[in-house]
Amino acid sequence: MGLLVLAAPLRAAETPVLLILPFEIASPERVDYLRETLVHLLADRIAERSGVTVISPRKVVEALRSRAGRSLTDQEARDLGKSFGAQYVLSGRFTTVAEGFRVDGRLFEAASDREVDRVTVSGDRLTDLMPRLGDMAGALAKHFPAAPRAPLPTVGAVTPPAGPAPSTPAPGPTTSWVSRQLPLEIRGIGLGDVNGDGTNEIVVLAKRDVRVYRREANDLMLLASYQLDGSLEALGVDVADLNRNGVAEIYVTALGPGGALTSFVVEWAGGALRPIETRLPWYLRVVNFPEGPVLVGQRRAHDKAFDGPIRRLVWQGGKLVPGEDLRLPGHVTVYSFAVVDLDGDGRREVVSLQPQTPLTLYGADGTVVGRGAAYGQTKLYVVAKRSGNAELEEGVYLPGRVVAVQLPGQGTGLLVSRNHEAAPIFARARNFRNGEVIGLLWQRYELNEIWQTERLAYVADFQVGPLERGREPVLVVGAVTSFDGVFGSARSYLTVIPLRATFSR
Repeated sequence: MGLLVLAAPLRAAETPVLLILPFEIASPERVDYLRETLVHLLADRIAERSGVTVISPRKVVEALRSRAGRSLTDQEARDLGKSFGAQYVLSGRFTTVAEGFRVDGRLFEAASDREVDRVTVSGDRLTDLMPRLGDMAGALAKHFPAAPRAPLPTVGAVTPPAGPAPSTPAPGPTTSWVSRQLPLEIRGIGLGDVNGDGTNEIVVLAKRDVRVYRREANDLMLLASYQLDGSLEALGVDVADLNRNGVAEIYVTALGPGGALTSFVVEWAGGALRPIETRLPWYLRVVNFPEGPVLVGQRRAHDKAFDGPIRRLVWQGGKLVPGEDLRLPGHVTVYSFAVVDLDGDGRREVVSLQPQTPLTLYGADGTVVGRGAAYGQTKLYVVAKRSGNAELEEGVYLPGRVVAVQLPGQGTGLLVSRNHEAAPIFARARNFRNGEVIGLLWQRYELNEIWQTERLAYVADFQVGPLERGREPVLVVGAVTSFDGVFGSARSYLTVIPLRATFSR
């Protein structure tokens, strides 16, 4: 399936304005959330690629709220467009076809009955939706040419770096790969040799489920799963062989009754995952220091989401015990930070991504030397201070991961996620349209965005590492297309993005 365009020439306009209507949905599945989500996705893509001004989808939805989802006639749509000062209106329809889909778009003038363009895109599976929407946006954007500009490069469209590429292990994949849909809501991603076979597996964490997958050809093979106790809620996962027995442990941060930290560790044994540590009162995180991966932990208090210092956790006699405190700036918590020499002066900086705080870079002496934008938006909410009245409870959204990584041809950089929030449906429940992973470099005393992935669904988590022994690292992203709740069942997917192919084109 592909792209079909039927176009008519567009009349010139000095400052074109476009209004996109909520899409009609024709599907036996519960995908009504796409009615507005598709508008946001297309609005972002068209605005990025053209010279048109797109009316805020939120304003359009608000204007149509009284219609309770009833379709507009062409004349009503034109009147709505003119009320917003738009010269053009785009209407659309999303139809499921077996396991695939078809999206039809119609662009017409608000001041007359003239149809400007019809664009149809289709895919064999729902995971094709993001790139196909990019095709539709590109076809429509051609009618609104913009002055040349320099957007951030995306996967597969990166300016080649100057100078020869450094020597590396055997090449990895050169194109991105997207998995089939998984019937769960991803909360965390881990990479490691879980079963000791020399190949890194992908560990996927859901609210009450740990799953170990191996990528084989173009599919995922489920090797093992571990169900959490019904009283536990998982928050995050990391994978590393820190007890040095040849298989990587899976470290899971979890909350138990009353919000108490009840984290645990599972390990491959006899073809299954078995717990080797339980009821740990720590947030757990594996942080890559220059000397190697280190397990760190931090506690919480009855009135604080994070309490006390961040400490190394080490294996002694088959048990995890607290070691030395890490010497970190006072505002840094275990979610999230990285320790890395970003400027190449031989001294380590601390990069911190904290709740409600922009990305912050601390020098070796603990002073703030730079700040970035707001990154790492997630849906993971932790109550810090409980109350008999839920409206008086206080809490924080846990920030996403920040990873220090060697960016081919660029040097040492950072990877962070950025999710785009839509209007909330319920109080204290974030609703995200989509997201991407961003590459950052410390340049000229600033953290600059130098790269980003194609727009994905909500980015739940990501990791960097090789999937095969001797291969180059890849970026593995867990993205959620549908959240579990009253509006439908959970759906997620994994995408694997080659870093070298991305940064060497």
